[in-house]
Order: sequence, then structure tokens, then C-alpha cells
Amino acid sequence: MRNPYEILGVQRDATLEEIKRAYRSLALLYHPDRNQGDERTADLFRDAILAYEILTNPREKAKIDREFEPVRSVEELFLHHEAGRKVMTHYLPHAKREAVPGFTRFAIVSASDVSEIGNIVDVKTGETSFPVSIPPEFETCSWGVISGLGASGKNNAISGDILIKISGKRNKTSKE
Repeated sequence: MRNPYEILGVQRDATLEEIKRAYRSLALLYHPDRNQGDERTADLFRDAILAYEILTNPREKAKIDREFEPVRSVEELFLHHEAGRKVMTHYLPHAKREAVPGFTRFAIVSASDVSEIGNIVDVKTGETSFPVSIPPEFETCSWGVISGLGASGKNNAISGDILIKISGKRNKTSKE
């Protein structure tokens, strides 16, 4: 679809009243009753209706505003917009990419899973599992952060962290 702002002939910062006024004038101009048998004006009438529906719906307008957001430089297009990244990946597969830090993962560990020897517990995040030493004085529902063991960063960026929540009560069979 063409840019709905262009279809209605209004600026991106147009008020709701300006959008309504532009739509009404196009609806009168292209209405099928005034242009019977003219397919071109019928298409223009439908385009005006669709553009009006989009620009008067806040959620749809926000989506369109992001889609037709002006780009200030070629670098911004290819590094910060999804369409530009796709083009870059396709035509320049070995070009430098923007570093994207890894995201933080979250894991919940049951206190009853803490082993007797060394207070070690296996933490599973996604497909990976690794041992973590839990100090004996931990409290119920305490939190911990393990830096650098979250998702890997892209293009030489740092990896994310893992937030661990320890929930429940410790087994009586655990080492005190």
C-alpha cells in the first residue's frame, strides 16, 4: 500500500481534524455515485477509505509511522532498520554489522535441588545447563546474577547475564 499520508494529501503531523477534512473531500470527489463506471476513481475511493481507517486508528497509525519513518543517512538505513539489515545481509554478507549485546536469561532454582556436598545446583536455561555454587546461608526467594553466561552477543558484543531466583525451602537432607 502507498503511504496513507500521501493518499490523503496531509502531512505526518496532521491533526485528526485535518485528516477527517482531507478524507471527506476525497470521498466526495471519488465517490462511486458521482463517477459511475470509472474503475480508477473507484480504486482511489477505496484507497482513501483505507488510508482514513489507518490514520484514525492510533495503533495502526503508529505502525505506519514506524514503517514510513524518514531515514537521515545510508548508515542509519542499513544498520538500524530491519529492511536495510535484510538488504545488507543479502548483498553484503561479509560487511561489518552492528554489535548487539546478548540478552539476559532467567532461571528459577528450587532450594530442594541443592545437593548435599558443596551446595551445587544445575541451572538450566534453554538448552544449556551448568553447575552453580549456592552459599549455605541463602535465604528463601533470594536472587543472584551470573555475569556473562546469558545469551551470546552478536558481532563481538558482550554476552548477557543470568538472573537466578532461588525459591522454596531447603531439603532437610541437605548439608547444614
